[in-house]
Amino acid sequence: MTNEQYLRQAKDLRLRIENMKIARQISEDKLGLEIQELKQEVRSKDHQVRLLQTHIAKIEEAYHRAKVDNEVLQRRYEEISDQCGALADSVTMLKARINKDSSNSCKPPSTDGLKKVIHNNRMSSGRKPGGQPGHIGHGLTLSKKLVELIEEGKTDVEVVDHGDTCGEYISKYEVDILTMAVIKEHRFYKGEPIPDGLKNPVNYGPNIKAMCVDLSMEGLVSAQRVSEFIESLSSGAVKPSKATILAFQDELSGMLDKELETIRESVVEAPVISVDETPRSSTQRPADDNESMEVARGKSFNLCVRTYSTHDSVYLT
Repeated sequence: MTNEQYLRQAKDLRLRIENMKIARQISEDKLGLEIQELKQEVRSKDHQVRLLQTHIAKIEEAYHRAKVDNEVLQRRYEEISDQCGALADSVTMLKARINKDSSNSCKPPSTDGLKKVIHNNRMSSGRKPGGQPGHIGHGLTLSKKLVELIEEGKTDVEVVDHGDTCGEYISKYEVDILTMAVIKEHRFYKGEPIPDGLKNPVNYGPNIKAMCVDLSMEGLVSAQRVSEFIESLSSGAVKPSKATILAFQDELSGMLDKELETIRESVVEAPVISVDETPRSSTQRPADDNESMEVARGKSFNLCVRTYSTHDSVYLT
């Protein structure tokens, strides 16, 4: 190979090297730009990551607060649920109490109030109301007990004539009762002992005592009304005071201590007991000394009559 050829070949090599340098420089510049863009992108991503981390922290904080609030609300919900359950029980009890009337409790019919009048849609039969012609009547007749008293002469029979007494007649009976004050004068001569029931100059007899006690205890009538009732029956001749009526009750109670204890034991030992309570209002109640009565002033006392009963015994408290 000649020198000229070597020179030409060297020149080509230098040109190729120069071109390669230029190409490498271009590649390096391009890579530098890409690296700068990537760094910028990385910085942008880092900023986004920081923003996301801040957002996540806020979300976690909000979640924690929501969790705490939820626990508080859950406890409050449970409390309200318990209160609602208690209120529902109270409503059920009050409804049962309100729905009571004289047909399903011991309440008097006067407390039932006015009921809705149900329209009668039945067609008229054209017949008159009451018993129809030919039916067997069930009116009032002389009872067997009255007939026995008349035959034995233990009751008075007054005959009242109407019309001509010489002809035939039919009998119509009128049954009534007569109430009047009866005064017995007891004369005790010298040496004759006076029983306890007649120590005072004027004393009440056993019949009026029994009537007062029966009305006040069995009928649950106030002592004041019993006193007024006795006064009305006797046309104003007799009017026992409230204290006297209470004394009648105490006297009978002392006589029935053994019987009351027997009834109480019978009720306690019974396999099944029926219990009923009747609330009442009263203007009096036993005082703390259990001997006198406390009188309500401008108000009334709430009392409760509780009845314990079996198939053959009744005990009131």
